[in-house]
Amino acid sequence: MNENRIKTELNDIQLFLLKNLAFLPDLPISAKDLFKFLGIDKNVMIDFFDALHDLYPEYLEYKNNYYILPASKAYLIIREFNPSIKDIYRLLDYFVKLYSSPDEQKIKILKRYEPYVISLLRTVKQKSIVLADLYAAYAEYLLVINRLEQSTFMLSQAVSCASEVQPQSPIISEYYLRIAEIYFERENYEKSFQYVERALVQLRKSQRAIPQLESRIYLLYGDVLFYQGQFNTSIGYYLKVLELSKDGKYNFSPLMLSRLHAQIAENYRQLQDFDKALNHIKRAQEILSTVNSKEKEFILEQIRLQRQVIENLRNLHRILHKLKTYMIIVGVGLMAVLAGIIAFLMFFKQ
Repeated sequence: MNENRIKTELNDIQLFLLKNLAFLPDLPISAKDLFKFLGIDKNVMIDFFDALHDLYPEYLEYKNNYYILPASKAYLIIREFNPSIKDIYRLLDYFVKLYSSPDEQKIKILKRYEPYVISLLRTVKQKSIVLADLYAAYAEYLLVINRLEQSTFMLSQAVSCASEVQPQSPIISEYYLRIAEIYFERENYEKSFQYVERALVQLRKSQRAIPQLESRIYLLYGDVLFYQGQFNTSIGYYLKVLELSKDGKYNFSPLMLSRLHAQIAENYRQLQDFDKALNHIKRAQEILSTVNSKEKEFILEQIRLQRQVIENLRNLHRILHKLKTYMIIVGVGLMAVLAGIIAFLMFFKQ
């Protein structure tokens, strides 16, 4: 079988279908699923179904309502036509979108389609950002099903893939940040710090202003350093995030802004700067009063408790400060009296 003969005997639709199926060798796939992956419009569905059916039996096997392109023929199609990312973009993009936001309700269908994703990642050799995004999207699914090591490995593959085609791309910073977030959520602060550093270096390398990404990086920097007890350093990153929100470079939701002020307040509390801590926890409370969400009351109660702790500590600190000042004054007075007594005794001793 040669390319000229294939071109002669197949129409454009059939070639399009074969190029996509070539990256899913030996995998049973229904016409319905295939058309869903490829985003086939209902108006041309019959044409695509006829074209698919006509590929059987020379190209496709047909078993139990599923079509299968044998690996030997899949490799032939890839070798003869060398499909580009443009040819299979719809297929890749479908799985990127599907796996990017996994949740418990979608787990069954994601598990069912997992062999297709694995096949794409194994057989697509041409590097591209959309392929890198597929690695990253699949990583999100792996995270949901608690395959942590595989998840971070897939994200590292996303970094490698994107670096080959667009080494300055800020998407690489996004991948690094996601790895950092995963390690942070699992309290591996050392690893998290390593990757958030890479995220910031990559963002600066891209020389593009992306306030949302920059804010997330600084926020994670702050969190990692805070949980490592480096309060003097972490506060600087939190304040950078706050500055970006004030400059209008990135609009936080009221809920997120309230949480940011609460975290800054906690940082100042650890630094025993209770006045600044109180200012920020009050601001967090004010902002939260404008929020209308289901979790508002729970968060508001946490902030009330946090404010009470800060106010109590501030009052205690003031009392201790006054007591310390009083003790110093009393101590100085006692020392003066004692010195006077000693001088008096020395006088009469002479």
